[in-house]
Amino acid sequence: MAVQGFQIGSGDDAITDSSITVTWDAPGPSSLYGYKIESCSSANADCPDATEVATPSRSVTSHTLTELDPFTSYFFRITALANPSSATCSDTEASAIVTATTEKRRLVVDNFRVAGVTSTTVTLQWDEPESTTGLDEYKIESCSSAAVDCPDATEVATPAKTETTQIVTGLDPSTTYYYRITAMAIPNSAYLDSVPGDTTGDTTGGTSGNPGDDPPGDDPPNDEDPPDDIVVVTTALPPVAGLGVTCTANSATLTWTAPTSTTNIDNFEVQYCTDSTCTTPVSAGTPLASATSFTVVNLSANTSYYFRLRAVGKTGYHDSDWSDAVLCTTDKIPLPAITGFTVNSHTNQGGVPLTWDAMTHTALDKYRLEVCSDNQCTSPTGHDVTTASYTHTCAQGETCYYRVRAKATAGTDYKDGPWSDFVIVSIPN
Repeated sequence: MAVQGFQIGSGDDAITDSSITVTWDAPGPSSLYGYKIESCSSANADCPDATEVATPSRSVTSHTLTELDPFTSYFFRITALANPSSATCSDTEASAIVTATTEKRRLVVDNFRVAGVTSTTVTLQWDEPESTTGLDEYKIESCSSAAVDCPDATEVATPAKTETTQIVTGLDPSTTYYYRITAMAIPNSAYLDSVPGDTTGDTTGGTSGNPGDDPPGDDPPNDEDPPDDIVVVTTALPPVAGLGVTCTANSATLTWTAPTSTTNIDNFEVQYCTDSTCTTPVSAGTPLASATSFTVVNLSANTSYYFRLRAVGKTGYHDSDWSDAVLCTTDKIPLPAITGFTVNSHTNQGGVPLTWDAMTHTALDKYRLEVCSDNQCTSPTGHDVTTASYTHTCAQGETCYYRVRAKATAGTDYKDGPWSDFVIVSIPN
């Protein structure tokens, strides 16, 4: 006699998107060895293509068949197996076939998150799914608040099913936005859209019955769906505007336009680099939020630097983007001023002996002496001198203005020193 009471289980989880539970009446005589459950391709009582799918022990009266496809009809029958050592008993005949259809499978989006923020963009990411079967595309929506039902959801992007990143553009600085994501199922397939914003996934609920019985878009709601998990993100502070830089030999002074508001700014951050891409930035200081200038010191002379600036946000606010890097090259260091410049005793014949203190400096190339007709030195006559003295002939009846400075060797970090004060000599007629 066939096993009695073979049927589909009656519990809430007897049928899911990947499993079906079957039950039967209590076991029969002691000669019962176990059971054999077979799958058939149809409800045909002969089940010519019977495939063994499980062999439950004699002590159980239910079994869950797993790893099934979603929204697919299955056909099962059961046979009681006799003890192989019994010479008088044999297997029972197979039971009547029972049928059930697995539920549609709800898609899942895992780990929906914010991966990057600027003052005008937000980069959203999610994990790559194990399979894209049944997935048509994604839908990202913005909400006006973190309300779980997002009643005013506005579609902002529909990434392809192969994508795991979406950059939302055209946003306002220092503004809070709310986003959720839905994995959209292929229409009329065995799959359901994911619960919007449920990044942990919900695989319960769906439709039972035979495939094709449900009209498009008529999937019943799942009362146990968890609330939407909305991603909340605040865009970065606006970038600092109007950055300008002026350099001396060993310092650089940065100036910038005061922000419209400093309410959400903690301070500024200044960096400098030696290349335009700023691959190895050096932190130079953190000016106060009220500042509009800052001086970087201890720089090397005759060196090109790139300076950039950003606003650092208070807790809960993202730092602004870095400003564009501004190039400034520090000056060369001037050689020291000449000392001891004087004129020795001279005659009225115009021979003027000039001397000054000799300079010892590794970057000194020579001295430059200029003779002028007035203290504006508009049309000087120049002389390059390698020693710390020079005799010049000043014509009778004229006044000569003399000045001298140290000239630097080319290719060094030094430049010519400052001009000395004038030495003035008048030659009478």
